[in-house]
Amino acid sequence: MTKAHPSIPVAWQEQVALKPLTTMRVGGPARYFMAARSVDDVCQALLSARELKLPVLILGGGSNLVVPDEGFPGLVLKMELAGFEIVAEDEATVTVRAAAGETWDGLVARCAEAGYWGFENLAGIPSTVGAAPIQNIGAYGQEAADTLIAVDALGRASLEPVALAKEECSFQYRQSIFNTTHKGCFVITAVTFRLRKEGAPCCSHRSVREWVEQQAVETLSAADMRRGILAIRGDGRLPDPAHIGNAGSFFKNPVVSRAQFEEACRQVQDQLGAEAAAQLRATSFAVADDHIKVSAGQLIRLTGAAGLQRAGARLYSRNPLVIINESGQATAADVLALAGLVRERVEKQTGLLLHQEPMIAAVTE
Repeated sequence: MTKAHPSIPVAWQEQVALKPLTTMRVGGPARYFMAARSVDDVCQALLSARELKLPVLILGGGSNLVVPDEGFPGLVLKMELAGFEIVAEDEATVTVRAAAGETWDGLVARCAEAGYWGFENLAGIPSTVGAAPIQNIGAYGQEAADTLIAVDALGRASLEPVALAKEECSFQYRQSIFNTTHKGCFVITAVTFRLRKEGAPCCSHRSVREWVEQQAVETLSAADMRRGILAIRGDGRLPDPAHIGNAGSFFKNPVVSRAQFEEACRQVQDQLGAEAAAQLRATSFAVADDHIKVSAGQLIRLTGAAGLQRAGARLYSRNPLVIINESGQATAADVLALAGLVRERVEKQTGLLLHQEPMIAAVTE
């Protein structure tokens, strides 16, 4: 007897536009689409997709994603799992667990208003909780890994729940196992963080330090700091995706060995002059293991790439790390072509490679 071909689940929608579900506002439709509101929804959707031999794209807030113009040829599973709980508490700390579909800034706001310290500088990032560990989101001197203690997920092969401790996630700058060694192996369903009940402003970033000094008060609360970060983010250096299509910083700051950095400075001096080399040194700083973090924005400015444009896509005038779709008419091809032009210009004149932050919603063999 011939085995019946599995049918498309009734909860799946067909040919759903993805452009409005991403902050870059580019790309084609999903062949199939489903909103998952429980872990069981996720499990059943993954099982059905496996039976139908369809690739699966997990969608959070769509802020770190570029969808190709042809769309996605499988199932797009939008994570809408909701929930928040305090799972442990002592005199100094509180441990909170949030479901993957919760908005990131909603979590930050809730905790900061309750007086909990630890990720208040990450306010305003347009992400979901489940997406936060993937690229270890960070801003203004803090990153998700600072407070994260565990990740709950489903194994995509086993469809079994797994609990991953922070140490198992291999967090680095904009990196984790979820976007490197184990990319595509897990679907994150919840994340647990340990926050402090007492704290002080994290002022390692200059703009935060300046804002704190301007307040001229003796103490600031976590809620005060969240509001301050939102004010800093609202100064125009990061365009509001509600008004201008963008995926935030499109390029990562290169982290290179000291020898690579010195070679880049020599190359910049030879091609762009001593002043350019001095500016590069002034905006770079030492990090762990005798490495140097180089300002990608400065590399783009020094090489003249800040003025590059490709059809409807261009670099944001106030922050060249950001590719914008200002008119809403850019295509994914425009965005990716512009990113390629920027990388090519920077590598040619400095020898340094720029890697992009957003993932591409493409099926890889």
